Amino acid sequence: MIDELYDSFRENKVPKVYWSDKTDDIYYDSLMRDLDKARKNNLDVSVKKMSPEKYLELAAKLEYSSTADFIEDASSKTLEHIRDIMLDSNKLEIDMPFIDFVKREQEGRHRALAAVELGVTKIPVLIIKKRIVK
Repeated sequence: MIDELYDSFRENKVPKVYWSDKTDDIYYDSLMRDLDKARKNNLDVSVKKMSPEKYLELAAKLEYSSTADFIEDASSKTLEHIRDIMLDSNKLEIDMPFIDFVKREQEGRHRALAAVELGVTKIPVLIIKKRIVK
């Protein structure tokens, strides 16, 4: 579905998107800064590169939604704003999306959709999972 919606954008040159090494949430930023604390709380914290389509798929499942419905719920104004920031020649950094499988939270739907529109193939995503203690 995503491919059908945004094929026209992919014919254009893919812009360079500057990703921040921070999210837009101080809690998740603190987990990245203090991995020992995260481990003590049985959390596995990592940054993974993935396609924006994979992010949308995982985030939709997290919210018990189909990917199509999850995309449909996105605000077109917010998407347009983020896409414009990504295209901005001032090289503004875009906050890293995150998926928290423990709290069942995500933040980054519009960033991932804008990346799809612009033909970006990989985005950094902070992943939080329950740490399996052996």
